[in-house]
Amino acid sequence: MKSVHDILELPVIDAKGGKKIGVIIDVVLEPGVNQIAGVIVSDKGQEYLIAPQQLYSLGTDYIIIKEDEHFLEVNSEELLTAKEMIGTPVVTNSGDSLGVVKDILLTEVGQLNGYELSDGLIQDILTGREILAADEKISYGDQKIIIKDFST
Repeated sequence: MKSVHDILELPVIDAKGGKKIGVIIDVVLEPGVNQIAGVIVSDKGQEYLIAPQQLYSLGTDYIIIKEDEHFLEVNSEELLTAKEMIGTPVVTNSGDSLGVVKDILLTEVGQLNGYELSDGLIQDILTGREILAADEKISYGDQKIIIKDFST
């Protein structure tokens, strides 16, 4: 399992020629289907969206893509990105705070696995961070993530 923080700033390499395409600057999320919608790569000031089908592997040191063509230029303001979501408060629909999103967990094939939540530094040290599974019933508001709890 990888976290978004693990892959940010990793270089993106073309599997065919070994050419460096750029570096990962964000991950686009598609939470309704529990997978990423792609990664945003920056190269010399240009931003491109690489679709998940083009990803060959999410390695420790490099992201390998199948080919270096057919990238879409993106306006990241129109997308739900990991950087936007990190730091967002998470509450239940009955009003209980669960903390804030500290990281987003991905499988090796780019599926959304869960959200790492923090309820403050002291709590993190005492009990560790909570993991909210991606398959929970989640609603995304402008400034909060709301999950359905079992009391309602």
